Amino acid sequence: MASRSYVSYTPSGLRWKLNSNPFTFIHIINPDYQERGRKARGIEKFKKVRAKFREFMDNDVFRKDERDAFYLYKQVGHGNSFTGFIAGAAVDDYSHGYIRVHEETIAIREMMFKDYLKTTGFNAEPVLLTYPDKPGLEELIARYESTRAEYEFATADKTVHYLWPITSSSDIEVIETYFEQISHLYIADGHHRSASSALLTEEIREEKEHYNGDEKFNYFMSYLIPESQLKIESFYRLMKDIGGLQKSQLVKLLGEKFHVDTVSGPFVPNRKHQFSMYTDGQWFELNTKSEFIHDETPVGDLDSQILTDLVLKPFFGVTDLRHDKRVSFIPGYEEPSHIQQKVDKGKAEVAFGMYPVTIDQLKKVSDFGCIMPPKSTYIEPKLRSGLTIYDINEE
Repeated sequence: MASRSYVSYTPSGLRWKLNSNPFTFIHIINPDYQERGRKARGIEKFKKVRAKFREFMDNDVFRKDERDAFYLYKQVGHGNSFTGFIAGAAVDDYSHGYIRVHEETIAIREMMFKDYLKTTGFNAEPVLLTYPDKPGLEELIARYESTRAEYEFATADKTVHYLWPITSSSDIEVIETYFEQISHLYIADGHHRSASSALLTEEIREEKEHYNGDEKFNYFMSYLIPESQLKIESFYRLMKDIGGLQKSQLVKLLGEKFHVDTVSGPFVPNRKHQFSMYTDGQWFELNTKSEFIHDETPVGDLDSQILTDLVLKPFFGVTDLRHDKRVSFIPGYEEPSHIQQKVDKGKAEVAFGMYPVTIDQLKKVSDFGCIMPPKSTYIEPKLRSGLTIYDINEE
């Protein structure tokens, strides 16, 4: 039932999934797959999504839990293990800055997601939130993990998923008390989802004569994990059409701002302000000269900003990283050999790698109300759609 994010499938993979599995959540968010002719869009499409969701409910594919619950969710695979709580996070905490952000959202996407939520009436993809590690929940978590999970399944990517409903009033009180003592949560992934939920809450409140703040529309579904479990990777920047700049010319220019060394094989940065570069069959190690590090601001300390300010903008004229079609991004978990292959095959002329943003950097940017440059972080865990579903319209 639960699926990867819709946008992560290739067209052929999506067709195979839809044709081979009648129960996948992909059928709900792609409800007119088998219809001929023009596909529905906008509100028309969202109404079909809602109808498909109701069809799954009526056919008993979905079963609503009889009791309200927190859920302990664990994901294990590829050498990683993530354990946290699926819960409703208060929109007011987001709006008042207790849930902090580090990424800029796009207004048109916020409105689109808001309309989607209002029309469909459900939330099936939790926002990933992280909280500071502190004693208090380990014993409760260990107690549940020692029991057989209510739901346990493996997915094709060799990840195992476990889900325990938490309905005990005493355990719920422990969890609520614990989070009451935390001053701030941080969005790791899902900025547009949380922003659109806030817009929807505001809109519904304006439409209603009375509300008490406890209605379901005042919350958005979240997955909360401790900071120590959050896995942050960087993104490689790959550049094409660099204006005929030769390797020797590029190295000379870089030497003004970096200590540049050739390396014999693929190189992965191992500390802040250190970069890798691959071009024309050669790997390089770049260490930023101290006078060019402006770490008096949270964003200035980020390697993604340093690379833009010292290399991409002055050498290649990149002024809009989000929309410049000469720049492509590959998650930092990819092997350097894969990046090298991209350049060798002519997909790009030069590639840059960087050290991942630390959790302290992410929090500092959020605490100061700043925004990271685009594609500064690739964060795991990645969550599946339809694992749990939150009915926004339910009173």
